[in-house]
This record gives sequence, structure tokens and C-alpha cells, in this order.
Amino acid sequence: MISIVSSTIVPFYITEKQSKNLISNESRLADTIKTVKSLESKNFDSIYVFDNSTPRLNKEIIDLLYPAIATSFDVLPYKNKGLSEIYLLLLGLRNLPEDKPILKISGRYILNESWDFEALAAYDFAGKFDLKTTISTRCYYVKNKKILEMILLKAIDYIYGYHFKIVGPTSFFRIIENLLSGNANINFHKSSVSIERGMGESIRALQLKTKELKLLNISGISGNPADNKIEINE
Repeated sequence: MISIVSSTIVPFYITEKQSKNLISNESRLADTIKTVKSLESKNFDSIYVFDNSTPRLNKEIIDLLYPAIATSFDVLPYKNKGLSEIYLLLLGLRNLPEDKPILKISGRYILNESWDFEALAAYDFAGKFDLKTTISTRCYYVKNKKILEMILLKAIDYIYGYHFKIVGPTSFFRIIENLLSGNANINFHKSSVSIERGMGESIRALQLKTKELKLLNISGISGNPADNKIEINE
């Protein structure tokens, strides 16, 4: 059993509006260290930190994250941060073992109680769902890296493809206008479809065997500036 911690200890985008509610880089690092420590006591074979900081993490920070194996990746910092996380995970998964179950947790959250991984072994995915089409990406279980790769790639298809779906009059007329003009007015850089929705739709489309959890047994402070540093207990 291995664990992946996705993190951006040093975010790229900081606007004046965001800075009022943004968690400091020092706090992000301290909280990510706490994440690793909470996993260390849960008997994982290996802990990996996949980080998308700008600039890349230096050796001093990487050493502070030990015993986790921390790696920095250069991923385009999309305004839709979910897209950046998807590409970050896909890059990190390349060097992971093939057949190990994975617990993915976002940096800055603490795993308060160990999950019953033996009971989850029969499932492809386990996590917290909302209306069957949205999941919490703060923490979830997947059977192995191949399944996680499938979910992430299908999520990309959904996020990008959503712009071409007809979901009402506005989208219908937009698509017709783009077809007639030959000038598609689409900004993929700041797609409005969240990673939570994209992965939820992906899991449904792939018809994976899933286990819906009511509690993830995690806690921490949300890093989303719009959340105004609310405490998450999920």
C-alpha cells in the first residue's frame, strides 16, 4: 500500500484579492509535513509527494518532507487548478509500482484514522461522492496506478469535451456559432469544469466498481482562497 500526497507548496498565481485569504508558503510547508507524519504512522510501504511549486522545491525542503519521497514537476499552472493536479499526478505515476493500492491525499490535510484497506481491496475506487457525478479529491483510494491513470485521462476528456456538449440553449447557440464562423471561442486554460466533477464523471463512464464512503477521516484548512481558510473535517 502506498500513499501519494499532491501539493503546491509555493503557488504560482497570487493576485491582490487572493493574497488576503491565501495560506502562506511557510504554513503550506508545515501543514504538508504534518500530512506526511500522519501517513507515516499508518504503515504505508511508501509515501510520495508530487509537488507543482514554482520554483521547484529545493533540497532543504525535500529533506524536511522525509520519509516521503518528494519530487517536483513542472506542470503548467492552469487557472483551473484541477487540470494542473491531473497532469501532476499523471507525471508522478509513471515511476510508481504497477500493482500497489494507492491512497491519494492532498497536502495540508491529515489522515486522522487509517482506512480498512483490506475491505477496500475488492473495489477499483473508494471515496466520497456527491450525487454520483462529483467526488472529493482531498482523499481517495484506487486499486492500482493503471486504474488511476484511466480515471485521470478520462477526466481530461470530460473537462475538455464539456465545451462541446449541448446542455441548454446558450451552449447550443455557442456551438452553432463556432461551427459557422470557424472561430471556436474556447479557453481551455481556465475551463470551468472542476477536477471533482471530471473525475466523478470519469469513474461513472468507466463503470468501475466503487465504494462510497461517508467519512474520509481527514482534517485540515482549505487552501482555496475562496474558502476563506475554513477548516475541513471530512
